[in-house]
Amino acid sequence: MRHNDRYAFLLEQAQLVYQEHPALKQFADFPDDICAQPMEPFHLPSSDLLLADTELQSAQYATLLQSIFDVAPAMRWRVIYQDEIAHLTFMEKLACTSIIGNGAPFHSNKLRLFIVYMAPHLFYPWHSHPAEEIYMVLSGKALFKRKGDKDRWCEEADCVIHKCNQPHALQTTDSPMLALVA
Repeated sequence: MRHNDRYAFLLEQAQLVYQEHPALKQFADFPDDICAQPMEPFHLPSSDLLLADTELQSAQYATLLQSIFDVAPAMRWRVIYQDEIAHLTFMEKLACTSIIGNGAPFHSNKLRLFIVYMAPHLFYPWHSHPAEEIYMVLSGKALFKRKGDKDRWCEEADCVIHKCNQPHALQTTDSPMLALVA
C-alpha cells in the first residue's frame, strides 16, 4: 500500500471512530473541508517506542490502531516543546503526529486531529494553550490533571476536555497511553 493510500485509510478510520463516539461528536463536528496536502515525513525515536509497545491493544479500536502502526514510519513526528518544559527524557517518551493540521497529510480550517503516545512512567508537565482540546484514549491509560477539576484516570474510550487556557498535565504509570486528540 502506498503512503497516500495509508494516509487516506488512517483518516477514514479516525473519522469512523470520531463520528461514532458521542463525546467527540458533541465536542465538534468532524470537518467537511478536509483536503490532502504535501507532507514531509520526519522521524523521532519516540515513534519507535510507539511501534515497539506491545501493550497498545484495543478491542474497540483495533483497526484504527493498526492503521496508526502501518503509517507511523511515514508520518511527520513533532517536537512539541523546545523550551524549559521539555527535558530530554520527556521528549524521548512522547510521540505526537498530526492527521489533520500543520505538517499533516490533511488540512482543515475547522479542526486539527492528532495522535499522542505517552510511554509508561511519563509525566507530561503542566501547560496551557488557547485552543480547547479533547483527548479520547484509544489504548492504555493515563491520569488527567486539570486545574479546577478533580484528577481523573482515563482508559479506552474515555474522553477528557481541556478548556481554553486551562492548565493541565498528564501522567502514565505502568501502562502507556495512545490517544486521539482534537
